[in-house]
Amino acid sequence: MGAIYEPAAPSTPCIVVATTPPHSCDATLMPRCFPRNRSDRRILRIFQANVGKIPPAHDCALALADSEQYDIILLQEPWTGLKDGRCLTKTHQAYDTFSPVNDWDGRDTRPRVMTYVRRSAGLVADQKRPAATRDILWLTVNGITVVNFYRQPYHDGALEILLQWTVPDKCLVAGDFNAKHPSWQAGRREDRGEEIAFWAMDNRLGLLNPVDVPTNAHGNTVDLAFCNIPLADAVVEDHLATGSDHFTLSITLPGQVLAPLPIGKIHLNSDEELKRFIELVEAGAAFIPITTASPSELDSFASALVRFKLLLQIDDRVYETQLEKATALRQATLERRTANDDIPDPWISVNTDRTIPFTDRVSPEETRDATLRTGNTSPGPDNITVRMLRAVWHAIGSLVHQLYQGCLRIGHHPKPFREAEVVMIAKPGRRDLSTPRAWRPISLLSCLGKGLERLIARRLAWASVHFGVLHPQQAGALPKRSAVDLVAALIHDIEEAFACKQVATLVTLDIQGAFDTVLRNRLIIRLRDSKGRFGYADDTAILCVGDSLDETSAEASHHVRELVSWGAANRISFDPEKTEVMHFSRTTPKTAPPVLHGEFEKRPGRAMRWLGVWLDSTLSFKTHVEKWTAKAQAVAFHLRRLTNTRHGPLPSAVRRAVCACVIPVLLYAAEVWYPGSTRPRWTKPGKEGPSRIGHLVKKMSKALYTSLRAILPVWRTTPTNVLHREAGIPPVPLLLEARRTAFAARLKSWTKLIRS
Repeated sequence: MGAIYEPAAPSTPCIVVATTPPHSCDATLMPRCFPRNRSDRRILRIFQANVGKIPPAHDCALALADSEQYDIILLQEPWTGLKDGRCLTKTHQAYDTFSPVNDWDGRDTRPRVMTYVRRSAGLVADQKRPAATRDILWLTVNGITVVNFYRQPYHDGALEILLQWTVPDKCLVAGDFNAKHPSWQAGRREDRGEEIAFWAMDNRLGLLNPVDVPTNAHGNTVDLAFCNIPLADAVVEDHLATGSDHFTLSITLPGQVLAPLPIGKIHLNSDEELKRFIELVEAGAAFIPITTASPSELDSFASALVRFKLLLQIDDRVYETQLEKATALRQATLERRTANDDIPDPWISVNTDRTIPFTDRVSPEETRDATLRTGNTSPGPDNITVRMLRAVWHAIGSLVHQLYQGCLRIGHHPKPFREAEVVMIAKPGRRDLSTPRAWRPISLLSCLGKGLERLIARRLAWASVHFGVLHPQQAGALPKRSAVDLVAALIHDIEEAFACKQVATLVTLDIQGAFDTVLRNRLIIRLRDSKGRFGYADDTAILCVGDSLDETSAEASHHVRELVSWGAANRISFDPEKTEVMHFSRTTPKTAPPVLHGEFEKRPGRAMRWLGVWLDSTLSFKTHVEKWTAKAQAVAFHLRRLTNTRHGPLPSAVRRAVCACVIPVLLYAAEVWYPGSTRPRWTKPGKEGPSRIGHLVKKMSKALYTSLRAILPVWRTTPTNVLHREAGIPPVPLLLEARRTAFAARLKSWTKLIRS
């Protein structure tokens, strides 16, 4: 008896979804590209969801996948039925349907996975059956093995088949695993999650899921995707909800093509091109006027310097602008406040009992240092990069020096340096792209303008420290300081409370639109007042210490009321939804009294994040290490998929990638929580005992171990100590000790800087 597939319900016009940005656009709108030898391979987009045997959810999944132009659909627990001896399920006219079994006669024999492949001339699918099961479906699409997997809770038959299956090259395994492990969800290992994690590691399969992002309505991450294809990615798409209690996972398998280079950008790909560019700049530099006595002349001077780009550009035309998105964002954010919220005059008399000397003299060395001693950052609208400035500095260095000197002398910032190319980038985790808050504008400024800003910023930072303008605990925009230092100071205060047998409560508040609703006049008068209250630009934290949590909670609620009242008087609003609370004590608190933020009761969770550091009630930092290790592990798996014993990039290149992208993530804020191999005892501070962090170091070592195998073309049996020696990367304990020593040296140098 063959299966008869029932077509999906037709799409109704009342369904409105916020679609993701298309991966391809009309050819008439795309800029012409420089000729390259490119393969004609496409990017595969895969839609994965558990529809819970719900007919409307199954219909919705097929309709959404078709509207979003997905190539493959992986469904778990699809709807199936029986009618007059016929086997029924859902189909779609745009897709071919694949089932692990052809016939079923009841619930115990029906398929629990279903795969759909778009009917396209560019896709060729072939079904494989390595084992007889209704919970796994193997499919080969364009040479890629796609495995659709479902594991029924508390049943391990399908999992045993998967763990014994030999994983081929270019493979994707995705589905509902119903297991927990810190690699994808912070917390305990449950339902054989440890075996799944080791199976993926042994078969060089990297986890594509974003770390600790739930995939069902219960807050668990059970829908997983593993892959050994380089640069594969997966995102939980909230706006593609099917109506079941599981969220949709969007998987992207990229081809081997690079993004086309838009016309109008300057690319010096050879020494001959760079030499020709230098000749053109030298020829044009002699005709630039150097009189800089007025703002208009400074603007003309700056325009002449950035106009060299016209000599190499093919056209000035901008093909793809995001003006409409920028306008919508400006209206939704910058125009929330009006002039009525600001004060009329910021230049009223304030307490200015001292002045700070600020010279307008600039040396050529300072000009060169501010302009050239930086990374090769993205250029602004003029397309002049730092590399290009270095190449022609002998011709334009004196001109740039005169420009900066004139700007400081008359206090003017040239208009060409205030023009920015704004790029709209979707915020991580914000998949409803129809709201302006889901986008983050990135301003690309002229490298010459950034050099002038960098020169002034360095002078302001030095003066603020040397003359004691800022609070000693100011951490932002100052040399040898970072946000992690504030967290270290917070942890010190909490540990001091523990030593005194006290408890503490921390409340963090987020200013709603802290940077896009700054009122100019209020900011000016605040900066002019030398006795301003110490505070934060954003991510405000309030710490209360006491003998009981009831006492600290009441005190924290009082401070929150005061802060909210102060914010209302200064036209600043705090978002109650982002307010978080955490109680700290040496043992796990038995009660968790709430903290009031207006009418909202805020109760502590298992862990909270402040300035990138995850804090729990006993300062065990288990959650922090798990989350950052999982992020580092994901990058390490990406690198490992690029290499093996036969092909891949040079080990030196991969080592640089590990040092730049894996180790900094793995060790983020290590100076906050790593005390060394020993630490003072709580009951007897004069004596030291073991720090008891071996389990944290062990978790971090696994991520570093994966990175070492990505660097070196070695076999699985190669000893770990050999990997460390050949890669030139020390073990995690030595990396932590080096970070702790560097932190101590930095604090010592900061103390000397303040005293000087």
